[in-house]
Amino acid sequence: MTPAVRTRVAIVGAGPAGLLLSHLLDAAGIPSIVIDQRSRDEIESTIRAGILEQGTVELLDTLGDASRVRTVGHRHDGIELRFAGEGHRIDFPSLVGRSVWLYPQHEVLKDLIAARLAAGQDLRFGVTAENVVDAETDRPRVIARDAEGQPFEIEAEFVVGSDGSRSVARAAVTGSSTGGYFDVRPLETYPERALRRIWKAQHFSWWMTSLLHVAPDATDFDRRRQLGELRGVVESRHGQAYLAEAYCGWPLTGG
Repeated sequence: MTPAVRTRVAIVGAGPAGLLLSHLLDAAGIPSIVIDQRSRDEIESTIRAGILEQGTVELLDTLGDASRVRTVGHRHDGIELRFAGEGHRIDFPSLVGRSVWLYPQHEVLKDLIAARLAAGQDLRFGVTAENVVDAETDRPRVIARDAEGQPFEIEAEFVVGSDGSRSVARAAVTGSSTGGYFDVRPLETYPERALRRIWKAQHFSWWMTSLLHVAPDATDFDRRRQLGELRGVVESRHGQAYLAEAYCGWPLTGG
């Protein structure tokens, strides 16, 4: 018989999302198991860039001394938009009272891993999730192999796939009919709340890309329109404030 362990929440993926989720669950008294197919060294040594919104920094503050974002990270209070030979400062604190922090993702992961292990988190490296079964029941199971290749199962009330778009949990939980975005059954209000913020962020990313980059096939009309849009931002305090608010991150509640 394949050995099994039981928990409330099984989290596949020890990235920022999975580890922060385990931290929040622990704060609420909910146990979890986090697994990742990578080794701890691989997770902590894979260099990744990172600009953190202020809300994320405030959340990392709840880790206590384990978080180094305030001491090692660098606070950025604005950006400069340069075009037509001139620079235009977008000052975040004066516009929205917020900032961003330059703190690479692998450093965030070092802090999170150290904090979760110190808190007694069941965090297993080198574990490969092969499948999620019984997803339609109240006791879904993660079928996995440990670092030595031995099979085992995790039985939980909820399974969270936080290991990217190729996660085996994604297809198992949501199926192909929804494109693998959300399983709405356990959290009826989650999609509406989450999608509002997700699509606002997606639009901001698209808007900044189109604002700051010239497409290879751009016409003279396209370039002049782009300059007009840039001027519309920098010459309006409201335009600057929108950019600053979106860049620093909307509040985690109500937005």
